[in-house]
Amino acid sequence: LEICIKDKEHIEKFKADIESNHKIGIKTINKTDYYRINIRDKIIATKLKELGVVHNKTYGWTIPDIPNEYMNHFIRGLYDGDGNLNIRTKGSTTFRLICYDRTVLESLIETIKYNVEETMDHIRIYEYDYKIPELNISSTKALEAFLKWLYKDATIYLDRKYKKYLDYCRLEPRGQ
Repeated sequence: LEICIKDKEHIEKFKADIESNHKIGIKTINKTDYYRINIRDKIIATKLKELGVVHNKTYGWTIPDIPNEYMNHFIRGLYDGDGNLNIRTKGSTTFRLICYDRTVLESLIETIKYNVEETMDHIRIYEYDYKIPELNISSTKALEAFLKWLYKDATIYLDRKYKKYLDYCRLEPRGQ
């Protein structure tokens, strides 16, 4: 498991949750440092494989069979790994989630529309010639409703992204 250097507390929480004695190290990839914990356990590996976790999640994966009541947690995990909340004081704030597989993003949109009560007219996929496809939400009302659902009953999240969510809730006017 590798994580951005600025998210060390998250990998430490993971290590504590699984009661591991494994060492957290630093790995450099393309001149960028990451915290890394390397756990080799046949039982964990087998269980993860049974649950649909693949070796390299970048390409060729599908959304595992997850009960709908846990989908916000799953999507929050994707956001923590490959998402962005771009808060702007002028112009619209946007939520973005990237994925190499457009069909995964299409499935996520259907899940979000099913679960979020606000009209999600401003949720779409952007594909650029030079970039990875991204799911994008830009409407203030839709974004606020989506983020409220995303963090509903949340106990595990990247602290810096959760703080950004809290900052957004303080910036945006309520009930408009």
